[in-house]
Amino acid sequence: MSEINLDNEKPRKIKPENVILALDIGTEFVKAVIAERTEDDNLIVIGVGKEHQNMGNMYAGAIADIPAVVSTCEKALSNAEGMAGVISKTCVVGIAG
Repeated sequence: MSEINLDNEKPRKIKPENVILALDIGTEFVKAVIAERTEDDNLIVIGVGKEHQNMGNMYAGAIADIPAVVSTCEKALSNAEGMAGVISKTCVVGIAG
């Protein structure tokens, strides 16, 4: 379990199985959101990341440069994980332009 502290709350334990990542791969940006699933099946956002795609990475909603898109995804994910203080084992991915 990881501990997290938001807005001066007491640190609480987060079970890895309650952490989920959403990754949105768009033409202009890659966005990552990490959330904790609560006991009553709500989600609490605990980390976010956003990175600009370089021109040429995506074309008309499709991936044009796989290594560059992967690199951009890694940066957005790293920012979200750093903010959340946890790493997700579950991911939902959306790719659109």
